[in-house]
Amino acid sequence: MDNDYFCAVRQQNDTWLFIPKGNTQAYLLYDFDVVVGDTINVDNPWASGPVQSLITSIDSVLIQGGYRDRLHLDAVGGGFPEVWIAGIGSSNGLFYSGYYIFDYGFQLMCFHENDSLKYMNAPNNDCNYQTVGIEEVENSPYWSVYPNPVSDSFEIKIAADLLKIKSIKIYDNQGRMIRQIRPMEISNVNKIEGIDSGLYLVSVVFQDNEISTKKVVVL
Repeated sequence: MDNDYFCAVRQQNDTWLFIPKGNTQAYLLYDFDVVVGDTINVDNPWASGPVQSLITSIDSVLIQGGYRDRLHLDAVGGGFPEVWIAGIGSSNGLFYSGYYIFDYGFQLMCFHENDSLKYMNAPNNDCNYQTVGIEEVENSPYWSVYPNPVSDSFEIKIAADLLKIKSIKIYDNQGRMIRQIRPMEISNVNKIEGIDSGLYLVSVVFQDNEISTKKVVVL
């Protein structure tokens, strides 16, 4: 693990500012003072330009005995959804909001403030991400993709209560959403066809806003 100093972060009311290493200027990192319908322009070091995200809903989550606002964001024009937790940051990690590299993403594992643990990403329960294999990371008993790889069409099979699922989304390897199955269209067996060859990410969004993903290869 690289423990080199990267930057300083300062909280100012509902905003977070950061000062990069070797710099004295403070830059805006987060602004949690938003409402549903607001658009946020995220500019991070890994993207070629600003990424626009829309606040789709706001709820709260119990963390360390207290409730914090939880902001749900969808990328404008296609991309991956993410979650911001007030006073903690993006589920993608502190500095990677608004960006996702297909097959190599970022994830906030835990958050400490003044040497006190404030947030732990369940079910990992570890500040260090353990990579054993794709099947372990993506395994879910509630749904499956079959066959995989596939030459023409495949099925998304749902074993969970259909009422618990908000939507099913399919993204290409550029992070663009190419297909969406809405609640009234979801069934226990969802046939997908007419997709070009390539590597895709199937994302099942549950009503509690948890997201489960699996990869599928179309030959």
